[in-house]
Amino acid sequence: MTDPLAAQLAWARSLPPGPEPRLPAWTGEGLRDGDRVVPVPASVERSMPPVRVGAERWVVLTRAPFGTVAPAILDAGGGLDPLPRARGTLRSGIRVPEVHVSPDGARVAYGVLAVDLATGATTELPHVPRELLGWTDEGLVYEGDPFRRGAGTTWLLRPDGSTVRLDGPDDDVRALGRGAAGFALSWAYGDDGACVTVHRLAGAAWEEEDGSCPGTHLGEVLDLSPDGRWLLTDGLPRVWDAQEGRWASLDVPGEAFADTGWRAEVGWEDAFSFLLPVLDRRPETGGYASGEDAETVTATVQVVRCTVTTGACERAGEERRTAYRQAWFLDPAVGFAPY
Repeated sequence: MTDPLAAQLAWARSLPPGPEPRLPAWTGEGLRDGDRVVPVPASVERSMPPVRVGAERWVVLTRAPFGTVAPAILDAGGGLDPLPRARGTLRSGIRVPEVHVSPDGARVAYGVLAVDLATGATTELPHVPRELLGWTDEGLVYEGDPFRRGAGTTWLLRPDGSTVRLDGPDDDVRALGRGAAGFALSWAYGDDGACVTVHRLAGAAWEEEDGSCPGTHLGEVLDLSPDGRWLLTDGLPRVWDAQEGRWASLDVPGEAFADTGWRAEVGWEDAFSFLLPVLDRRPETGGYASGEDAETVTATVQVVRCTVTTGACERAGEERRTAYRQAWFLDPAVGFAPY
């Protein structure tokens, strides 16, 4: 039986060369952002991808006492500038906390805090935030109280510090995270099979934008493109075009990627291209080890760039050996932060 990871890497190696990824990521050399390589102190927790916050600065997590982590700004020389500590603790347990940077790079959110990077002013998020989904042009979208049927209520933190509840046309509208915080999806099932509707955040409300019916089960939704058009699922080599209601095929060997599970390390590089790290080894713990018990793995990594409008894929930069510690299977340990 062919090893699927070996088959994936062989495919990646066969692709034509392309430029380095335009999103920052961890490598064996340190933090790589395009052609720039930045030294990384040993205290940096690499289970969360670095997030760019302007020219030559990145938000990272650093290891702190008692299994906690603390956010900091990493500069181009490898120096660290700690950010304010959130009330309570951010733990490096089974789920590494996410840090979100606003589109203009002026604000960052983590835990229960939103921080203005220019002034250092902090805003504590109300409504018992459980999950931060990301920034939009209108503010920070997150999930908090009240909770019902296992899901929280979606809130928008506006620039003036006020909040507004983001209600959808029905209870099944669910906001997205990563780089698509300004969008939400709702699902319906009828004679045409599974149907999905994309909602865009406009004027502090969800506005229905595109509805389409793939007619089949879409699988796990990994990410929506920054323009809300392309729905990336675990069903490679196909990507769903929510605007035109059709499948787009990519130059990806479906047999090699079938049944390989969640691929949280995938990240959209722009509105038309996504980055897919291909590894020859993954943790053997099943991905459920936590904190310091998580297995450290050294893998060969080749990042692949695929463009949905053409279907073509290419190697994004050089193949590298990278050591990483994956705390949980949802953590993009060898991946990219949101577009």
